[in-house]
Amino acid sequence: MNKMIETSVGKIAISESGSGSTSVLFVHGNSSSKAVFSKQLNSSLAEKYHLLAIDLPGHGNSDNANNPQQDYTISSYAKLVCEVVEKLKLSSLVIVGWSLGGHIAIEAVAQGLDAKAMILSGTPPVGPGFDHMAEAFHMENMGDTSKAEFDEDDINNFADATIGGAEFVTEELRQAVARTDGISRQIMLGASADPASGSDQKEFVESWNNPIAVLQGADDVFVQSRYLEGLNWKNLWRGKVQFFENTGHAPFWQNAEQYNELLNSFLEDVA
Repeated sequence: MNKMIETSVGKIAISESGSGSTSVLFVHGNSSSKAVFSKQLNSSLAEKYHLLAIDLPGHGNSDNANNPQQDYTISSYAKLVCEVVEKLKLSSLVIVGWSLGGHIAIEAVAQGLDAKAMILSGTPPVGPGFDHMAEAFHMENMGDTSKAEFDEDDINNFADATIGGAEFVTEELRQAVARTDGISRQIMLGASADPASGSDQKEFVESWNNPIAVLQGADDVFVQSRYLEGLNWKNLWRGKVQFFENTGHAPFWQNAEQYNELLNSFLEDVA
């Protein structure tokens, strides 16, 4: 089911499936949309859990931001997630964040979102002002992540890199890149470089008592695996990062069957 809700930053699009006592909220990455989680929302997971995915402001079917300089930041995206959870009265919440969505998920919980567990994919938690960025990311591949204007080549290249290769990109996912309000990329990364802009995400994952699962593509072209493995996670599920071999930045899309099996196991463990 798809619906729109009114929020302080405009209309936000939501996809929803399933039911159950546990709500699982998926937050997509930079220049993507909720469609990227269709292999989860349309899976057997919906037989056990209440699954939801949102389009961030300036993405997918959601409105562009009312105030771009204010609204297109990780901190403001996180506030929006908190607002959506409150409006929908979601309880027993597990939040799933991919790439930028993972940074948003961490920030939302740091702001007070009541989540009993978290799943991260393609998200290396860094310090304020994106401290440790050079250690956490493959910087040589990060150029387009903050580019305001995309031409057709940029759109195709970005879609290919984020999804795991051209053979995995659908027209819907390519159109999600094309639709994105491009200034959101520029503002988001610029604001994140301000040390006062948000929480110390590295410190957060090293101190949060609730379980965190890291479901990570081993061939992610953006994230450095050794950085994820080197963090002192406080409560890392199964005690280690769960790597998907021969899989890129979006394991839930490229390797959906294995991802969904691990997601279900995690949800059963934290229920």
